[in-house]
Amino acid sequence: MQESVRPRNQLIPALGAIVLLIGGAWIASQGGLTAAGNFTSEASSKFFGAWFQLVSSLPVLICLWIGAIGLGAPFRLWLVPNAKHWLIVQAGCGWGVLLMLDWLAAWFGLLNSWTAWGFCGLGLAVWTYYFADPQQRQRWHPDNWPSPPWTLLLGLPAVGLLLIVCACPPSTLWAVEAFGYDVTSYHLQVVREWMQQGGMVSLEHNVYSHLPLFNEAGYMQIGVMADSVYAGIYTTQFLHASMALFAAVAVAKLVSSFTSRAAGVFGGVMLLVLPWTIITGSLAYNEMFVLAFGATALLVLFDEHTDTRGGAGMLGLLIGFAVLSKLTSLGMIAVPIGVVLLTRVRSGTSEPAGEKPASTNESPNEERTPQVKGAQRPLRPLPYLGLAVLVAVLTISPFLVRNTLWTGNPVFPFATGVFGLGHWEQDNADRWQQGHASKGVGAGLTDLPRQWLLNRGYGAVFGRQSTGRQATDMARFDAEYGVPLFWVMAFVGIALGVREKKPRRLMIGMLIMLGCQLLFWLLATHHQSRFLVPTLLPGCVGAGLLFHRTSQWFDQRGKPIVHDLLASAAVLLMTMSLFSTAWSQARQVIDPST
Repeated sequence: MQESVRPRNQLIPALGAIVLLIGGAWIASQGGLTAAGNFTSEASSKFFGAWFQLVSSLPVLICLWIGAIGLGAPFRLWLVPNAKHWLIVQAGCGWGVLLMLDWLAAWFGLLNSWTAWGFCGLGLAVWTYYFADPQQRQRWHPDNWPSPPWTLLLGLPAVGLLLIVCACPPSTLWAVEAFGYDVTSYHLQVVREWMQQGGMVSLEHNVYSHLPLFNEAGYMQIGVMADSVYAGIYTTQFLHASMALFAAVAVAKLVSSFTSRAAGVFGGVMLLVLPWTIITGSLAYNEMFVLAFGATALLVLFDEHTDTRGGAGMLGLLIGFAVLSKLTSLGMIAVPIGVVLLTRVRSGTSEPAGEKPASTNESPNEERTPQVKGAQRPLRPLPYLGLAVLVAVLTISPFLVRNTLWTGNPVFPFATGVFGLGHWEQDNADRWQQGHASKGVGAGLTDLPRQWLLNRGYGAVFGRQSTGRQATDMARFDAEYGVPLFWVMAFVGIALGVREKKPRRLMIGMLIMLGCQLLFWLLATHHQSRFLVPTLLPGCVGAGLLFHRTSQWFDQRGKPIVHDLLASAAVLLMTMSLFSTAWSQARQVIDPST
C-alpha cells in the first residue's frame, strides 16, 4: 500500500505534536482543562515540577541510552549485520548487555561510580569508533530520517500523561497496584540494601532478592550514579517509561514491515494508550523491559535477513534477557516464540522462490543496512530453535549459578521440593507455594474476562462500577466488565491478516503466541491481571493490521478521511478512558491541618 501523500512543510504537524504532548501533560497534572487551584502556585508546581524532574533525569538517561546502543553494536555486527531494523535490534541487545554488566558487577561487589559511568563510557567509545567512518555518519544525517506518519500524533497525549505520572513519588498513584507496593518492598528496596552492603548479596529476610532482578541492577547503576536510590527514584521511573516508548517503536517497526508506516505507528500507539502500560511503565517495575526485549526478539524472528546462526544467537540473547527481567517471561515470551519456530511460522525461509520478501514496502528514507558479504546461510527451524535455546540458557546461567551458591537451589524460591529449601523452613516454602500457585484452569477461565478481556487496563471502555478491592484481590479498577474495544480491534485485525498473503505468517505467529500466553497464565500463574501485559505484543500487532486493512478498504472507495476519523475516534475514546483511569487511581492525601 502506498503511503498517503503528506505536505512537505512539517511545521504544522510539528506544532500540533507539541500541543498534544504538552496538552496531555497539562490535563494529566490538573485533572482537567482548567488549572487546579491558583495558576501561579499549585497548578504550576504540578505541571512544571514534572518537566523539572524529566530535565534533571535526562543527563543520566542520555548516558545510559548512548552506552546501551554503543554496547549493542559489536553484537549486532557480529550476529545480524544485515538486520533490516538494525538500530532497534542493536539498542535492544545493547540494553541487555549493559544490564548484564551491571548485574555481574553488582554480584562481585564492583558496581560503583567508576564502573557505573565506565560502562556508559565504553558504549560511548564504541559510538566514537563507529562515527569515525564518514559513511556511518551520513546514515545519521537528519536528511535520512523518515518523516513520521500522522498516526504518531494520536499517541502524544498518552505520552504527556506518562511524563506526569513518572514524576509522582512511589505510593501516591495506582490503587490497582497497591500504590506501587512492590517498588518499596523489593524493586528498589533490595537495591537500597545491596548498595548498603556494597554489592549483590542474599537477603534472607527478603525472598525477592533471590529473583534475577536483572533490571534492578540497572536501577542500582542509577542509584550509584545519583549517590543514592532515593536521589535516583524519578530517574528509574523515567528509564522504565523510556522502555515503554522503545517497545512501542519496536512494535511499530514490526507491523510496518508487513504493511505501512502509518499502520505500524498505529500499532505502537495502541500500546501507549492502554492503562496497564502507563501504570507499570511509570513505576520502577520490569514489565516494560520484558516488552522491549520481547518486541525486539519478534523483529529478529520475522526478519528474512536473520534466518542464520547469528540470528538464532541474537534471538537467544533477547529471550534470555527477557527471562532475566521477569521469570514469567519463560512462558510469556520464550515458549511462545519457540512454538512459533517449531510450527515454521517465522521469516523468509519458506518464501517461494523469486517472491519478494514481505518487508520490501519501505519508503525511500526507511532505515537500511548495507548487505555484508559472506552472510550466513539460512538455518532450518529445528537447528535455529536449538541454537536459540542454547544461547538463552547460557544467558540466564549466571542467575542459576548465583542462586546455587547462595541457597543450593538454582531457581530458589521455586522448586524447593526438588532442589532444596535453602535457608527456609518447610512452612516458608508452603506459604510461598500457597501464595504463588495456580488456582486451576477452571478458576482461571472464570477470572479471565475480568482480569484481561473485559479489563479496563487492557482497553475495555465503559463498564459497571467495581464491587471494591479486598486484601486478597487488590487489582481492581473502578469500572469493570467493559466493552473490549482494544481486543475486538486486535482479534479482527489478526483474522483479517490471516486471510491476506503478505502478513499471514506474522498473524499466525501472533495467534500462536497469544494462545501460548493465555495457556501459561491459566496453568502456571496465580492469575494476576498484570501478568498478562506481554499479551499486548500480539494484540497491538493485530490492531496495526486492522488499521492497514480498513485503510485499504476506505481508500478503494475514495473515502480515506472517513477511515482516519474512525481510527482517531477509537484512540480518542481509549485515551479518555486512560486519563479517567489515572485520575481515579491516585491516593487521596488529606491535609492534617484541616
